[in-house]
Amino acid sequence: GAEGERKVVAAIDAGHGGSDTGARGAAGTQEKDVTLGLARRLRAAIESRLGLRVVMTRDDDRDVPLADRVALANNNKADLFISLHVNASFRPEVSGATVYVAAFGDAELAREGLAPEKLPVFGGGLRDIEVVPWNLAQSRHLARSDAFASLVAAAFSPRVPLAARPVEHAPRRVLEPANMPAVLIE
Repeated sequence: GAEGERKVVAAIDAGHGGSDTGARGAAGTQEKDVTLGLARRLRAAIESRLGLRVVMTRDDDRDVPLADRVALANNNKADLFISLHVNASFRPEVSGATVYVAAFGDAELAREGLAPEKLPVFGGGLRDIEVVPWNLAQSRHLARSDAFASLVAAAFSPRVPLAARPVEHAPRRVLEPANMPAVLIE
């Protein structure tokens, strides 16, 4: 881009890692290894095809606390957060990819609607500041997260088998503090 123009940033979260192996396949495949391989391939595709900057929550087999995964995206001012997971089931009829968007209860969202707080500002005086609890940051981005989830599901449809409900809304702790559109692909 032009000099001084900020590059769009995508944060990719390779689910699990280290002592957290995630789901295990019939042949012993571990979710943490599959997600890391997928994350690396997705990073390469995004960087080469779209020219975006990519930050990874992990690029090796190590434990990364849940809070640190989203903090990395928030601190890098990511424009998009994608958490990769691989589900498993003993029931063959349960199959296909699902794209999750965070869901919040009415009580949580009602708390967010509180009036702005008056906070002191540099140089004296008070200013109205909208304060959103960290664990509700995603609530401001739900419409764009939902739109992105639908785009991902549509892009998957000719290539990847989808679950009966390819886009789901559910509480997901890794998405809730993300201060940008965010999805979890399972």
